Amino acid sequence: MSPGQVYGIEMDKEDMLSHTGWMILVHPNFLWNTTLAKKIEQYEFFNYSVHEALFLSEKEETSIMGIMQHINQEYHANTDQFSQDIIIAQLEVLLNYSERFYHRQFLTRKISNHKVFNRLEKSFRNDSKMML
Repeated sequence: MSPGQVYGIEMDKEDMLSHTGWMILVHPNFLWNTTLAKKIEQYEFFNYSVHEALFLSEKEETSIMGIMQHINQEYHANTDQFSQDIIIAQLEVLLNYSERFYHRQFLTRKISNHKVFNRLEKSFRNDSKMML
């Protein structure tokens, strides 16, 4: 999801037990006056359709999980004058890897087809709302 986007999950109790994953929610104030705050909207994958998945190889997933663990460890460690800078640096590494994997995924798939599909999908959604 992109900065400022509203997000929600609906699932029953059975689904909650079978799904696992990570989510990092960062308050804008945490990034305030950092280089990442200025750069974050330049990441192209934030324009990725919510209904699509970014597929990771096992090696890519291991890289992402390692970064997530570093962020988690730093978040739960005793806070000091370096804590925020270290977490922001790890977030930037995470976003850079995500950007790399996003572009890798589309090496064999034309981005223009992706954008046309998204426009078509939006058009169908708008038409179905108008019919109601």
